[in-house]
Order: sequence, then C-alpha cells, then structure tokens
Amino acid sequence: MTGSDDISPELRERLERARMKQEAEEYVAKQTRGWSSGAMILFVVGTLLIPLFGFVPGIIGLLGKQTKGQGLLLIVITLFWWVFLPFLYLLF
Repeated sequence: MTGSDDISPELRERLERARMKQEAEEYVAKQTRGWSSGAMILFVVGTLLIPLFGFVPGIIGLLGKQTKGQGLLLIVITLFWWVFLPFLYLLF
C-alpha cells in the first residue's frame, strides 16, 4: 500500500477542494494587484515634471479593474497640473 491509498475518498476530496480553493485565491490575488509602489512613485514624479507622462498611464489605469484608483490619482494630478498651475503662475 502506498501513502495515497491510506486516506479515505472523503478526505481525498476535501484535500482536493482545499488545494483548488488555494489555487483560486492565489490566482485572484495575482489578478487584483495594482501597480507597485515604486511604479506609482515614478508615475507621480514623472507627472509633476511632465503632465502627459501621468495622463497616458492614468487612462490605461482607469481601464483596468485593479488599477482604477491609481489611474484616477494620476489623472487628478495631471488635471491639477494643467488647470491650476497656470493660475498659480499668474498670481505670482
């Protein structure tokens, strides 16, 4: 008898379900990750230097489920830079 023959069919089924559940959770975790912190820092700094640098990834980010918030942040920073910064230059 081998080790796999020693377990009951019910236990084998429960182990298989647990393995499948774990694989599904790992898959979902991979799919729901957004951009890394380092990438976001580069996007934000790049947006402050060149607004178009944040606008394009912002649009792309809005299209993905996992990056909607990050894309929105880049769009807001870009719009702030394009709209309000000229007014600040006029004031000072």
